[in-house]
Order: sequence, then C-alpha cells, then structure tokens
Amino acid sequence: MRKLFILMAALISVSCINGRKSGARQTADDKTRKYDVYAFGWVGDGTCAGGTEGGREYKSVYWKNGVRTVIADAVGTPEGYAEFHATDMAFVDGRPVFLGRAYENGRDDFSYFTYEDGKFTDTGLNENLNEPRLLDAGGELVVVGWTSVTDKDGTMNLRPLAWTKDRGTEIYDLNGFKCNEINGAVAENGNIYVCGRVYRGSFNDYDGYGAVWKNGEISVFRAPDNGKTMFGFTAITVSGGNTYTLMHSQDDVPPSATRLTVWKNGNPLMTIDTDDPNATATCMAVDGDDIYVGGSANSTIPDDTGNSYGMPAIWKNGKAMDMDRAGVFGWINSIAVADGKVYATGNAGFKGAVWADGKCAVQKGANGENTVVKVFCVPARR
Repeated sequence: MRKLFILMAALISVSCINGRKSGARQTADDKTRKYDVYAFGWVGDGTCAGGTEGGREYKSVYWKNGVRTVIADAVGTPEGYAEFHATDMAFVDGRPVFLGRAYENGRDDFSYFTYEDGKFTDTGLNENLNEPRLLDAGGELVVVGWTSVTDKDGTMNLRPLAWTKDRGTEIYDLNGFKCNEINGAVAENGNIYVCGRVYRGSFNDYDGYGAVWKNGEISVFRAPDNGKTMFGFTAITVSGGNTYTLMHSQDDVPPSATRLTVWKNGNPLMTIDTDDPNATATCMAVDGDDIYVGGSANSTIPDDTGNSYGMPAIWKNGKAMDMDRAGVFGWINSIAVADGKVYATGNAGFKGAVWADGKCAVQKGANGENTVVKVFCVPARR
C-alpha cells in the first residue's frame, strides 16, 4: 500500500452517506437532531498520518455523530484505477462530496478526482498540486491549492490555483510579489477566496504581507502597527458578505512577541488575548456577531521540567474559552458553530480529537498528528 500524504487544510453517494450503519440503533436524539456533526480525517497506526506503521496504511474516514465510515469502502474507485484516497471533504446542499487521489495498479503517481452524486470526475490535476481544498462555490465544486516554481535566486515561489469543472485550472497572479504561504480558502455565493503570505526581496527578512485573493485578484495588507509577518493571513472565512482573516505578526518594538489579530474586510478588528509569544491561530468561524478562533497556546505541564508545550486553545471574541486540553500538548485546526454550540477538531497529544463545547473526545483509531482535521455542522436530513 502506498504512503498517504496528509493535506491541510482544510472532508459517495447520498445513500451511502446517509444510510445507517448496519446494526446501529436509532435513538431519540437521532429523531430530534437539528444538525449532524461530521468530522473528516484518517485512522491507522503510528505517530504520523503521513506514512505507514506496522504494515498498515492510514485510511481516510469521516465520522457522522461519532459513527465512522471508511470513505474508500463507501465510494469505490474511479474506472481504470486501483485505489482512491480521499484528501478533503465538503458539502453541497447538505450532501457530502469528496476530493481524493486515484492510483493505477503498480504506480506511485496519481490523479485528483472529485466524487459527487455517485460519480467520479477527473480534475486533470496531479502530484503538481499541493495542499488542495475542496469547496462549494454556490453549488459548483472548486478545488483550490498551489503549485510551485523555482525562482532564479533558488527560492521556491508558490502560485495559488483554482480548478472548476466548467473553467478548468486557473493559476492566480502574484502581481509582482513572491509567495511562500497558502493557508486558507473559502467560497461563498460563487466567489472564491484564498489567503496566505507574499513578500518582496528575501524570504527570510520577515518583511511580508497578508494576502487575499478574491476570484484570483490579489490584495495585500501590512501587519498592524508597523509589525512584521512571516506567515501572513493564516485563515479566512466569509460571513454575511464580510471577509474575516487571521494574521500572525511580530511587534516591531521589544519585546518582539507574536501578535494574533482578527481582520474584517481588510482592517484589524481585534487582538487575541494571549501573553504567549509562541501562540498560533490557524482556523476561525463566525456565528452572528461572535468570532471564534482556534489554535494553540503554551502551558506548562505539571510535574515536568518547566518546558512549555503548545496546548489546544479556542478564543471567543478574543478571549480564551474554557476547554478540556486532555492534559497533553496539541492544537485546534477546524471550528464549526451550530445553535451556539462550538465544535472543533485537532490534536490531543498524538491523537486526533473532536471537541464539543470544550469537551474533548479522542476518535478511535485516529492515532497520530493531524488525523482529525475538519469539522462540519450540517442540517439533519430525514
């Protein structure tokens, strides 16, 4: 079996997805549920979902309200291919759809296919596509990722790209900048948004910009208060016609600590409340007037030597929320909110986990870093 590469990110047919697992019992909660909670990830052995361990390969799966389905078993493979490994999941009109890699027998190269309504579609994209995300752009599936070129100075320059069935592949313009980070993508009302970091000059001079591409057109933004950014915008979401982004930056005056800021429509809106110089913010969700940010913040584990470890963290409107950190290091990498209840996925040590209103549940078989990577709250289908 081949190595399955984890792509961030950042999840069949309707009868396969919505059909109840054989032997499962319907509960009163199932009958009254307003929405279903899906998580996407991988299960297997080992400490890293980027490879194999003990002769067993990681399998892409989804959990629906805690019940797991192996995606390849449910969807099969494209005609003429021997294997299909899902790398991302999305929803169109409440129906789950997939993006994945298809392999021919005895070959290590692959092609990307989407799977929707029981049908595979060849995107024409291959191993030159990196970190692809699957999005619903108003009922049309979009694949967003990046390709790379080597510049004359030897540095790698990333180029964002988007694929749709009708328009094919479009490579986004950098408008004279170089790019070293593509961190997030989202679609709303047919529009495609991508975020990351671009820079001029040397990659290592920290003199970067937060970048947002809307339908391929780039806008760049300086870090707040003359600070510097090495990562640019680390996440993006759109709600109510407003675009929200997260930025990692370093203050330009001592002590040069990390600043995490939420932006709205290209302007800093709030600063995340943390005194941790190594805090990270990697995902966000907006629910009405409330903004939720997920990432990690350092915390000293009792009875150790005083070392600090990144611990899972969720902030609501800039303030840290109470949550179960499972007593080990980790982080949050996806957030969804439904009826005021906050769901998240991430790592609790070397385990993939789902949080529901701060309560952590490690997912059975999700052994290794980045094995539960996405969460969705979807209106229940009866």
